[in-house]
Amino acid sequence: MRHYTKILIWENKRRLIKLIEFRDFVIAYFDNDRTEWNMDSRIIEITPSEARREINQSVQEVHSIILQSGINPTLKWIPPAAIGGYVQNVNLIHDIFNLDGFFEIKPDHVLDMIDRAIGIYESNANRARFRIFNPFFYIGLVLDFISDLPFITLGKLGFNRQKARTSAVGRLVKGVLFLIPVFAALLTTLHHLGYLDLVKQFVHEFLGTENAN
Repeated sequence: MRHYTKILIWENKRRLIKLIEFRDFVIAYFDNDRTEWNMDSRIIEITPSEARREINQSVQEVHSIILQSGINPTLKWIPPAAIGGYVQNVNLIHDIFNLDGFFEIKPDHVLDMIDRAIGIYESNANRARFRIFNPFFYIGLVLDFISDLPFITLGKLGFNRQKARTSAVGRLVKGVLFLIPVFAALLTTLHHLGYLDLVKQFVHEFLGTENAN
């Protein structure tokens, strides 16, 4: 799943709908007295057990959608002094059914995070619409795909693709692979414009000066 700044308006709207629906299911599950809410201009009745099923089916995708909005869905949990224990990083989405019980974290924290993600996607909608007509956006997608090929291969081989991509070596490899096509395209453009020989001459003179020093 791509970052929210690298998607078009259709994907932007799809993620918004998914977040809004997930928010409604969270409300339906945790608010047992509320059995109705408005969704797509219809009143839908749903039980907490049905809402739990819908949450479980959507939790992984919603987690990715929130991550790609730039929001970290984890919360540092410090146990009460009377109980004791150790500090934990609690994932508000993956651990959603354990929050109110074991961790004593109110569902409002989940709703706040979802609302923040919704706001980010809504505020980026116009930019997502503009990307449809931006040729540099599509060039960037191609470059991203090329630089991501080694990690796709690692994923196919059973390695942790995300861990490899976010490691220091992985970021370096991705950056180099991203720049190689850019550099090649720049040289091609200079060649067609007739400036490549001038650039070569400048580089040779620069390196010669450096060597002389």
